[in-house]
Amino acid sequence: MLTHFDIAAADKNSFIRARKMGISDFEDGVVASLSELTNCDFIITRNISDFKKSPIKALTPEEFLNIYNNT
Repeated sequence: MLTHFDIAAADKNSFIRARKMGISDFEDGVVASLSELTNCDFIITRNISDFKKSPIKALTPEEFLNIYNNT
Protein backbone atom coordinates (compact mmCIF):
# COMPACT_ATOMS: atom_id res chain seq x y z
CA MET A 1 0.00 0.00 0.00
CA LEU A 2 2.82 2.41 0.73
CA THR A 3 3.71 2.50 -2.96
CA HIS A 4 0.30 4.09 -3.63
CA PHE A 5 -0.26 6.26 -0.55
CA ASP A 6 1.58 8.86 1.48
CA ILE A 7 1.47 9.06 5.26
CA ALA A 8 0.42 12.41 6.70
CA ALA A 9 2.41 13.61 9.67
CA ALA A 10 0.23 14.72 12.57
CA ASP A 11 1.47 17.50 14.78
CA LYS A 12 0.11 19.71 17.53
CA ASN A 13 -1.49 22.14 15.06
CA SER A 14 -3.32 19.37 13.22
CA PHE A 15 -4.78 18.15 16.53
CA ILE A 16 -5.82 21.69 17.49
CA ARG A 17 -7.45 22.11 14.07
CA ALA A 18 -9.25 18.78 14.52
CA ARG A 19 -10.79 19.98 17.80
CA LYS A 20 -11.98 23.23 16.20
CA MET A 21 -13.78 21.48 13.33
CA GLY A 22 -16.72 20.51 15.50
CA ILE A 23 -16.59 16.86 14.46
CA SER A 24 -17.83 14.85 17.44
CA ASP A 25 -15.41 11.94 17.05
CA PHE A 26 -11.86 13.19 17.67
CA GLU A 27 -10.21 10.58 15.44
CA ASP A 28 -12.50 11.54 12.55
CA GLY A 29 -11.59 15.16 13.21
CA VAL A 30 -7.92 14.27 12.92
CA VAL A 31 -8.58 12.51 9.62
CA ALA A 32 -10.43 15.59 8.34
CA SER A 33 -7.73 17.94 9.62
CA LEU A 34 -4.90 15.98 8.03
CA SER A 35 -6.86 15.60 4.81
CA GLU A 36 -7.27 19.35 4.64
CA LEU A 37 -3.64 20.09 5.51
CA THR A 38 -2.34 17.68 2.87
CA ASN A 39 -4.78 18.87 0.18
CA CYS A 40 -6.57 15.56 -0.27
CA ASP A 41 -9.34 15.41 -2.83
CA PHE A 42 -11.54 13.06 -0.80
CA ILE A 43 -11.89 11.13 2.42
CA ILE A 44 -12.85 7.52 1.66
CA THR A 45 -15.01 6.05 4.43
CA ARG A 46 -18.03 3.89 5.09
CA ASN A 47 -19.17 6.47 7.66
CA ILE A 48 -20.08 9.46 5.50
CA SER A 49 -22.24 10.98 8.23
CA ASP A 50 -19.20 11.30 10.52
CA PHE A 51 -17.65 13.81 8.10
CA LYS A 52 -20.54 16.22 7.49
CA LYS A 53 -18.52 19.10 8.98
CA SER A 54 -15.32 18.15 7.18
CA PRO A 55 -13.84 20.65 4.73
CA ILE A 56 -12.92 17.66 2.53
CA LYS A 57 -15.73 15.74 0.86
CA ALA A 58 -16.23 12.20 2.16
CA LEU A 59 -17.10 9.41 -0.25
CA THR A 60 -17.95 5.76 0.24
CA PRO A 61 -15.50 3.33 -1.34
CA GLU A 62 -18.13 2.58 -4.00
CA GLU A 63 -18.59 6.27 -4.84
CA PHE A 64 -14.84 6.73 -5.12
CA LEU A 65 -14.45 3.72 -7.40
CA ASN A 66 -17.24 5.01 -9.65
CA ILE A 67 -15.43 8.35 -9.99
CA TYR A 68 -12.04 6.69 -10.43
CA ASN A 69 -13.28 4.24 -13.07
CA ASN A 70 -15.00 6.99 -15.05
CA THR A 71 -11.88 9.16 -15.42
